[in-house]
Amino acid sequence: MKCDASLLSGMYAICNQTFYVYAVKTWYYHTYHMVKVIQALKLVRSCSEDVPIPNSRL
Repeated sequence: MKCDASLLSGMYAICNQTFYVYAVKTWYYHTYHMVKVIQALKLVRSCSEDVPIPNSRL
């Protein structure tokens, strides 16, 4: 998966919109969305870091 500026800005816009929608709903949906955001951030981080971190033990 290629990460570029347009993809990241598009993901951010979608996450930003859905965050405010979920924020006014139940705690369950809010928490579910935050899990998805964390997963998305991990994906962005993993595909934007092509150099391994020296002290990672993976």
